[in-house]
Amino acid sequence: MCRSRKSLTIIVACLIILSMLMSSVMGLTVFAAENEGSCGEDLKWSFSAGTLTITGKGKMANYNETVLAPWYHLRDQIVSVRLPKSLESVGSLAFYDCVNLKAISIPEGTAKIGDKAFYNCKGLLMVNLPNRLKEIGRSAFYNCEKLCSVSIPDTVEIISDKAFFLCRNIVSIVIPEQVATLGKQAFAYCENLLRVEIKAPIQTVPEWCFYGCTSLAEIKLPETVTDIEDYAFKRCDNLYTVYHSGNKNVAKTIRNQIAEDVPNFETSGYVSSGEMEETTQSSVVDDSDGKVNQTNTNVTSKDGIILVTQVQSQKEQNKNHYEVYFTLTVDGEIGWEEAILSVRKKLSEINESYAIDSRLNGIKITVYLKNTYTVNEDFLKELAGRKILLEVIDANSSVWTIDCRTLNYDDIKKDVGVSYTISEAPSKIEDKLGTEDCFQLVFNETSKIDTNIVVSLPQTTAKANAFLYQIVLGKPQRLQASVVDSNANAHFYLSSVKNGAKYVIGINVPNENTSDIIIPDSASDVFGAIARLEKIEYASGTVRTLAGFTFSQILFMVIGLLVFISIVIGIIMYMLYKKKPQQYAVVAKSVSGAQIKIKGIKARFRHNKK
Repeated sequence: MCRSRKSLTIIVACLIILSMLMSSVMGLTVFAAENEGSCGEDLKWSFSAGTLTITGKGKMANYNETVLAPWYHLRDQIVSVRLPKSLESVGSLAFYDCVNLKAISIPEGTAKIGDKAFYNCKGLLMVNLPNRLKEIGRSAFYNCEKLCSVSIPDTVEIISDKAFFLCRNIVSIVIPEQVATLGKQAFAYCENLLRVEIKAPIQTVPEWCFYGCTSLAEIKLPETVTDIEDYAFKRCDNLYTVYHSGNKNVAKTIRNQIAEDVPNFETSGYVSSGEMEETTQSSVVDDSDGKVNQTNTNVTSKDGIILVTQVQSQKEQNKNHYEVYFTLTVDGEIGWEEAILSVRKKLSEINESYAIDSRLNGIKITVYLKNTYTVNEDFLKELAGRKILLEVIDANSSVWTIDCRTLNYDDIKKDVGVSYTISEAPSKIEDKLGTEDCFQLVFNETSKIDTNIVVSLPQTTAKANAFLYQIVLGKPQRLQASVVDSNANAHFYLSSVKNGAKYVIGINVPNENTSDIIIPDSASDVFGAIARLEKIEYASGTVRTLAGFTFSQILFMVIGLLVFISIVIGIIMYMLYKKKPQQYAVVAKSVSGAQIKIKGIKARFRHNKK
């Protein structure tokens, strides 16, 4: 009886242990599945350090409100996305609610962007659409309120309903010739949309298409348009010019139809057969404190660039102040020459108009890079030494800022790029730093100018301390420390970075000195209104000395060389020692005629006497 009870106890214990092991394995499997899995027949996905990476080929799976994308639970942590070159489509609701995604480059082979693919991506600043794209799905970019730079490729045939609905920050749109279907409400509530050029040979402007585009000033219609549907331009109260080169009777009909939506168009607007060049709009606001705020906005669109110039001036107690903001989109390398000429021209015009009786507070230029990851050398030289803040954003979600006052003309030797990628740091580095929140940073370019690198980290790191290290001989060497702002952006101020060198960002590293930690302007809310008194020092991100090597590397090489020389000398000495007995024997025989024979420890000598 006792034996049977013991056996039963052993069996039960084994079953319990087995079930615990199986639960652990299943738990690990579920945990792994949370950060990786399948998203198409031949597509896999994985998530690490804020980056969603999709690999493989073919079409991405389509999702809906019932069955959401497998990474939906990570939507708040996704700040960048890497897509494979062989991707054929972006699935419906693929990046639904990814509010912290900043920029994305869609591969050249992609033909379709599915319905609601980027729905409610409120932080999306730029999207690089491929040159083979055919279709933009329904509500694809719905409520991408910060989306500023959009160039619709010439290959697009379908722009579906509400494709860019509530994209409040878009300023200029060109609808290419291949578009056969332009959906209802496609650009509704694009409140900052200033100009539109429709090249597509459509016959009607769909209903509600530009509803609520309150800044829209000019639009160019193709001569094929004969009808404006209901509410197409409703609440476009600033629309004053429509370019249309078709039949005069049709132009008159269009005028009357627009006037139904925009009553003041009948008295102040006109339909012209001319060409659209630059578009300018002004607005004046008087606030309760007696300040007069005026904003002048100008849009220039040429091959390879879109330049938006905004001058904000303020008059207070007979004192005039103004600030200048440029938003420049450069598509590939072809646009840089035009960008230089356009910015130079605008700066000259602004200087003539405002400099006499107004004070310039500052100039900021934001550049969106499409199909390139470097800033042209001549463009940088144009800005060197001037009171200009240059912000650059590329399709990899890399953000970097240059204070052009610190730029030295002679130091700019070639095109500059500070594109980077982020991944999880190796576990051995985590162990050395003593924190699990570690990220590996790798730059894709070499740069030798003072640059503020803005690294987007997972939202969980907001308001933490971020320490930047360079890995030298497997050991982290501290370069700089900064406070992460409320948007989870870590700012590092570097005078140089090296392509391929390994850097690590550690969050709240224990036992680190925080007395010299930098509080960037964007993180001032973390510490209240504390002003930064000291000037920010730019740290060298290369830690290089002689011939591009560190002191540690040089010491390691010297020690290695000495060891090698010692081994070589030892081998030579051994070879010489091995040959010495034979040489002595020959010498002895030749001099004295004596023969020496060694056997064991005994020796016999024979002497030949003359």
